[in-house]
Amino acid sequence: MNQSIKHIILSSFLFSLLLPIRLIASNIDMNKKYAWGSNVGWINFRPTHGGVTVYSDHLEGLAWAENVGWVKLGSYHGGGAYRYTNTSSTDWGVNNDGAGYLSGYARSLDGSWINFNPTHSQVTINMTTGEFDGYAWSENVGWIRFNGLPHYQLRAEGLSITPPSPIVTPPPSGRLAVGRAIIIAAGGSHQQNTLFSYTEEMTRRMYRLLKERGYTDNDIVYLNPKTLQDLDGDGIDDKIVDNGLFDPGAALESAFDSATDLQAGQQFVFYLQGHGLADKLKITRDYWLSASELRRLVDKVPLNVSQVIIIDSCYSGSFLDELSLSEESRAIVQRIVITSADADNKAWNVLYNGFTGKLIKELRRKESLKTAFDRSEDMIISDSALFGEQRPQLDDDGDGFYTDNDGLRASQIILGDDRDSSADAPEIVDVHPPLILAEQETEGMLWVKTSPSGEGIRRVRAILISPGVQNIDYDGEQTDFNREELEMNYIGDRYVGVYNQFRQAGQWRILYQAQGVEGTWSNSLFGEVQTQGDFPQAIITARMNQSAYQVGDYFSFKLDLNAAVDQPGPYDIYAVILFPHGDFVTLVYPMIPTKPGEVQAYQQAVTLPQPKTVGVLDFDLPQGLPLGFYSGCGVVMAMDNDPLQVENWIDFDCAVFELR
Repeated sequence: MNQSIKHIILSSFLFSLLLPIRLIASNIDMNKKYAWGSNVGWINFRPTHGGVTVYSDHLEGLAWAENVGWVKLGSYHGGGAYRYTNTSSTDWGVNNDGAGYLSGYARSLDGSWINFNPTHSQVTINMTTGEFDGYAWSENVGWIRFNGLPHYQLRAEGLSITPPSPIVTPPPSGRLAVGRAIIIAAGGSHQQNTLFSYTEEMTRRMYRLLKERGYTDNDIVYLNPKTLQDLDGDGIDDKIVDNGLFDPGAALESAFDSATDLQAGQQFVFYLQGHGLADKLKITRDYWLSASELRRLVDKVPLNVSQVIIIDSCYSGSFLDELSLSEESRAIVQRIVITSADADNKAWNVLYNGFTGKLIKELRRKESLKTAFDRSEDMIISDSALFGEQRPQLDDDGDGFYTDNDGLRASQIILGDDRDSSADAPEIVDVHPPLILAEQETEGMLWVKTSPSGEGIRRVRAILISPGVQNIDYDGEQTDFNREELEMNYIGDRYVGVYNQFRQAGQWRILYQAQGVEGTWSNSLFGEVQTQGDFPQAIITARMNQSAYQVGDYFSFKLDLNAAVDQPGPYDIYAVILFPHGDFVTLVYPMIPTKPGEVQAYQQAVTLPQPKTVGVLDFDLPQGLPLGFYSGCGVVMAMDNDPLQVENWIDFDCAVFELR
């Protein structure tokens, strides 16, 4: 069964199970709620458990058609003011221009796109009477008619005309802008790209760094297929994504065109993080950017502008030769190329750190590009257990090679301007002493102190690194980059967290970071926990890729399994999702949910000669799930024992996550 079919089946199941719990608001007239599709029949815009809401600038919610199921009017569901970009798979829907002229796309559960402004028609709403009119078109569904008087009519209630907002042109500031930047979260946000959550984190960090260094939102072109981005952590979309890479070629062309008007004294910064091969970078699932094409785009930037090109991907050093300069232009063109790896090796983002993370930490201190690069390079080379043969590269003399002659120009460049912000970045100023747990004890209390603290800090996190973490085998997009995080709570004069999953003997490293109210993260500080003793013959650990989600977020549920060397099994493995209202479903391989309350093994007769990770769920969260706290749990037990008898459980573990 292919991934898309499994996704539809799972989404349909969860949706049908949970939708009745949460009635979606609708302002469609109960007595005038039907449109008619020539190939699908009646479409109910106010069904019992769904409903469409018309706003002055967009539509949202769900309609129901017997022959195609649920029809979603947009990917957004928060009410208020919103405009769909219709440029990506995560930001699409039907817009209203305020005067009742609709455009954009709805989508049915079978994947059919419905165009509300096709070539030969347009769906409209009389914003005084609320009456719909016109036709929508879908390749799979055909024409959909919204007014068939006297037999049927669709009508919304309580609408008003909202005039378009005036365009205000700000007065000239009198100060030359720092420059222009292009940031690309590359590789695609599809389920197989397990690196993407880290790609997003690194591109967001680069965005924050540029903002700190004087770049404005208008100066930064941020390309990301996930257009909803909460930069400052307040739970609200900051609308920083300029293009969702729906058409990557056009998006790149437009981004570089925006840099053609830069002047001498300004900077151009290009930063990309994601998967790469020799001489090509994976921008989306099916679009690769070649080295020669990147060279063509970069050449659009004026020659007298300082150019900083940073590429964080495997084999990124292969781009140095293509981005090199002729001997005649080397004295004129100010181009600095920095890559996280050489042409022959992979780049690693190992659990808690990587090249970009270190580079940004140094640049935040207003270090030069050369100093920041040198310290990042030293970190990579000094820890071969984590980074293998990865070797960062720097070319600033334009010859296409990293040699001892490079670094003079980079040593004179500081990213952005030299102003100092009055808002200081937070710091971790103290951490608990090494914590030694008793034999077989799995729970420990962690704490740190920050400056500032309390209202000056948005959140503090602890990233837990289990004993013996080594450089994992790289397997392309399938590489597992997940990590375990713990949110700390402010108690007294410190941030405290209790972790009860120290279930592996040895030395744990705990990396602490604090985030200020402006979204800026502090530098890291490590703590240590020592565990000892013999743990159960088999250990199971449940984990998610995040602790909190919104509808549409990528959701990953995995179980880590480990057994004593002399007791490899076989074992039976159970995977369970507990819902906020108390119901549960078990999952059966591959990604098949049982009926609520039914208990079946995820996998039977599993042997564990070495640690194993099982991917249980892997999909984008559909609309209709109730908000609240869920648990993803795993149970390991001997073969063919009754799972309803707790005494048969060898080990179990649950990870709590929130849908909000």
